[in-house]
Amino acid sequence: MNWMSIGLLFALVAACSDPYEETGPADLIEVGQLCTPSTDGCPDTTRLERTSALGANRLDFKLSNEGDAVAEISVAALPPASAPASDVGDAGDTGPNLPAVELVSRSYTLEPGEWIADRFVQEALFTRAAFDIELRCDGCTARLDYALGSEPLECRADDDCSGGWLCRESVGRCVECLDDNDCAETQTCSLTTYRCGPDEASGCAQASPGAPLDAPVPLALGALLLCALLLRHRRHAPHLLALLAAGGIFATASTARAEPPRAAFNLGVGSRFLTGELGAQTERGIGISVSQELRTTYFGGRVELGASYFLTTQDAPPLSHELEMYSVAIGPQAYIPAGPFQLVVGLDYRHVGLVSNSLVRFTGPDVNYGAAGGSVEVRYRLAPLELMLRGGYHPVFGLDSALFSIDLAVGLAAE
Repeated sequence: MNWMSIGLLFALVAACSDPYEETGPADLIEVGQLCTPSTDGCPDTTRLERTSALGANRLDFKLSNEGDAVAEISVAALPPASAPASDVGDAGDTGPNLPAVELVSRSYTLEPGEWIADRFVQEALFTRAAFDIELRCDGCTARLDYALGSEPLECRADDDCSGGWLCRESVGRCVECLDDNDCAETQTCSLTTYRCGPDEASGCAQASPGAPLDAPVPLALGALLLCALLLRHRRHAPHLLALLAAGGIFATASTARAEPPRAAFNLGVGSRFLTGELGAQTERGIGISVSQELRTTYFGGRVELGASYFLTTQDAPPLSHELEMYSVAIGPQAYIPAGPFQLVVGLDYRHVGLVSNSLVRFTGPDVNYGAAGGSVEVRYRLAPLELMLRGGYHPVFGLDSALFSIDLAVGLAAE
């Protein structure tokens, strides 16, 4: 089991250190509504602030003409007029020449009862910690439903970028060039893509992936798939890596002795279902889990890392239609042997995190929840392999929903 633990850990670290990784999905942090004419409960202008981690802004909105005539309606984002310049942005605002006037403004001509969904992207809203949004319409009735998202910053300085790339600080992304001086003499810098062109193999090639790791194929695959989640939501990575490292320590410790308890890894893939309010807004999802057990003949414990992905069906905003969940679980298990088969019953408590949460209007801005539940599993042993069919049910505290899972899994167990 030593080599399995070490291989899995190295696969995870290697997959999580890709220098060319794109920024992940936006954390949706605020939802609201603007109206014109304005009312006490629905103004025509408001200030949006990102009070948590540094990030680049993204605004999804749905604009509706609620009057009885054709209307031209405008939506504008502006720097806060009442805030001093030193308070307008975060550390990402150190980029050159941020606009002092409108960040972005768009006009729409809508028929009575017509609506349109649109987005202000981070290249328009930059990394400001605060900005104003206005709904403008002369003599008409309109409503704007909005969702503010914060996209992770890829960099804050050139040193954060690999391969000689530069940091475009105003949006927090690594780019190949900022002007023509950053390209070869025969190339120019596109101010749309921030790449040097025409393309040349010497200037555009990226590092190829490393050689395959000497680890079990199913386990390495599971580690790489989980890393896709870690890369897209980096602030949770230390917690997941710490638990995985703990699992590796369990396996190493168990193989240092010739007697039980013994350790096992398993990888599961299957269907995911949400019940309750969230279930009404999502389709059936898919999920993956990687777990490690430390057990005796009849009793043991398990640490599990899991990721689930759902497509959502809600109306805009936001414009995205995906919900990702990760979980970290720990709990006891009981094993009931019956020849080559085993019935495994487990209980666990898990931390559930929401990633790329398109259902923010239903869940609110919180992304961390607790859940408790259990699982029942039928296991068939073909030493050293174990084949498993597992079902689990976990109500999520603070959400009107529960996660139901059905997995097919394969494991490797110590003798």
